[in-house]
Amino acid sequence: MKKTRVVVNYYDEEMDSKEETKDEQFELRKQKFTEKLQQTSHLEKQFIRLGIQDTHSQDIDSTIRSCEQLEEAFNHCIEKYRCGLADYQFLSDQLRGIRQEMTVRKMEDAFQIKVYDEHFKQSIHHADMDQFVQSSTRLKELLAEKPEYEVRLSEVVAIHYVFYSLQDRIDMLNQLTSEYPQIYIGYTRVKFANLLRNIRLRNYLGILRQSDVSEEIKGIIQIFQQKILQNAIRNYTVTYQLGIACEEFQKLLNINTSESFQEIATQYKVNITKEGRVDCKATYQQFKK
Repeated sequence: MKKTRVVVNYYDEEMDSKEETKDEQFELRKQKFTEKLQQTSHLEKQFIRLGIQDTHSQDIDSTIRSCEQLEEAFNHCIEKYRCGLADYQFLSDQLRGIRQEMTVRKMEDAFQIKVYDEHFKQSIHHADMDQFVQSSTRLKELLAEKPEYEVRLSEVVAIHYVFYSLQDRIDMLNQLTSEYPQIYIGYTRVKFANLLRNIRLRNYLGILRQSDVSEEIKGIIQIFQQKILQNAIRNYTVTYQLGIACEEFQKLLNINTSESFQEIATQYKVNITKEGRVDCKATYQQFKK
């Protein structure tokens, strides 16, 4: 008897309606922001670097937004970005403009800290090192002026310890130590000592494995992932000169899958034997060439 293949096309009406609902919600949000922009002109403003004549103009109110308008603009662009209606480039451009106009207005309050801190966190998330340096420099100054932000200051300084160590900036590490001795307020002595020890040992992958390390520190490390992996492979091949099983080496490098490990092993010329072990001596020789 000949068998007949029956193909059934299932239609999930509930799933389809959910997709329509998402699209409708997106369009409603889009319409909402469009209407807001039509009613007010100060919510979005392309960043243009101001000259000295602009910042000292007597008619400053015609070019620089008021403190209230800057707060409205900040809330607007953050909401627009989080709703998926704008990308990071838009957000960064808007925050740069707000930061510049806050400086002209000589604003030194909690709102200014909020703006710089937001740009600081977003720059790490999007690996924007230019804005990371610019926003973090001023953020540290603002936090240091207000005792109530001592915990956040210690967190930001700890992030900089990792950042400058990844760049081998010993001068900046020494400067941080002398300028911000209150690092221990937010980070307990034991916690900060562990962080410093891992930094000195170049054990950045070990820092990634720690559960009490902030997402911002992990974000900075992941930006420099290629350099970290290269240093880690070189250091581990020296430590395990007699060789090590691939599974153990994969764990040391904090790599989740065997496929990823194979890709990295190929990229960094890790010598793997037929027995499934890393030939550390042969691998180390690759780094000496």
